[in-house]
Amino acid sequence: MSGFLNIAPSAGGGAASTVIWSVDFSSVADHDFDADGTTLSLGGVTFTAKDVANSSQFEVDGGLLKINPNSSIGHAGGYDNAPELSASWADLMTYGAASGSFDAAKTYVWRCIFNTSITPVGTGGPICGIATAVATANKDLSFQANGPGWRFNKGGSTGSSYLDIYNRTSTGVTGAFRTLAVVYGQGTFSALSSDTATHAGEAFGGVPIWAGYIGPPATNSVGYTYLSGSPYFDLTAVGAKAYVGAWHWGSSSMGVIEIASIELHEVG
Repeated sequence: MSGFLNIAPSAGGGAASTVIWSVDFSSVADHDFDADGTTLSLGGVTFTAKDVANSSQFEVDGGLLKINPNSSIGHAGGYDNAPELSASWADLMTYGAASGSFDAAKTYVWRCIFNTSITPVGTGGPICGIATAVATANKDLSFQANGPGWRFNKGGSTGSSYLDIYNRTSTGVTGAFRTLAVVYGQGTFSALSSDTATHAGEAFGGVPIWAGYIGPPATNSVGYTYLSGSPYFDLTAVGAKAYVGAWHWGSSSMGVIEIASIELHEVG
């Protein structure tokens, strides 16, 4: 269970950890997802790499997960060909959730922490997401960097991507960033980021980049289409997953995304 952190809630006045699964890649042996196979056990959970061929580098190397996507690779607007590393949501819940399965009364935070603060070049960047059905509109909470900016996408589906709900000059994350996190639970979703802090072990660390609700009517006041259908975003569904990846669209090389650690919180 290399790199795994699972801290039980503490008694007394200290803030209890909510981390139910995590991996620190400094504790993971080198693994090339092209040469050594597309599956790898991380923190006791099997992860699977997809679209490895759409990257010039996709490996755990020197204590970091390194992904360098090729050009014309995306995860939005009908495209789902970005190199991605994912785990079954059911497997993550079985391993660490208090009840052993998704609990609709709780909130979940999926956070990706980069080796250093980064500013991707051009059109592209890292992806952090939770999905139930990527090919179906609004079943994918995909928080992505787009160069030095942000967008929240319905990855793999037709339709729009959505820019910051705030002007980032007021969020404290104005250029380079260190983390991406997606928050989902109790009918709401949001995206968090930070400029230099890792916020490791903090359930809601970072500043808000996007937020919304799940359910009817069709759109909210800032235009993000609500997740629709019943149940709206069912993380007990077959195929539900948590993932990280990278995308790039353009002629200039984006460079290597270096991920230091990933963590999952269950709050409530």
